[in-house]
Amino acid sequence: MKITIFLFDGVTALDPIGVYESLSRLPDRDIVFVSATGEPVSTGDQFLKLHCTSALADIDRTDVLLVPRR
Repeated sequence: MKITIFLFDGVTALDPIGVYESLSRLPDRDIVFVSATGEPVSTGDQFLKLHCTSALADIDRTDVLLVPRR
């Protein structure tokens, strides 16, 4: 199963990371973090930068797309 987690500037770190921690325990899963440009994004407090695997446009298929709330 391919799971894509979309990241954006201003995201609350716990939202994508908490979901990742749970889903990472599933068997046969591939989890990628993406942003609009593929560049790292800053959390809402500007304290953390989250690394992205690729840009959203580079994803040709996914089984699950997760978009955290702002």
